[in-house]
Amino acid sequence: MNPGNAKTQKACAIRCIAGGIPPMLLQCSQPPRYYLLTGLDGKAINGEVLDFVAEPVSITGNLRRHNETMVLEIDPITIQRLDSL
Repeated sequence: MNPGNAKTQKACAIRCIAGGIPPMLLQCSQPPRYYLLTGLDGKAINGEVLDFVAEPVSITGNLRRHNETMVLEIDPITIQRLDSL
């Protein structure tokens, strides 16, 4: 499903991530940028990000490229909720 801001898209994203689909971070820039989120060890962090799905956040981590995919390796404790945009 394309990124969206409606409740339906948020609920769908939560179900997908909870079911094992890797989470992505959308950076609202021009052009928009997408980052695959993993733990610092490169492993899945699906459960750790569920409370932040479809919300504006600030994240600190290590950015690397894997083929054509940009991967942001994070420690989930660095996720900070921002005021709504």
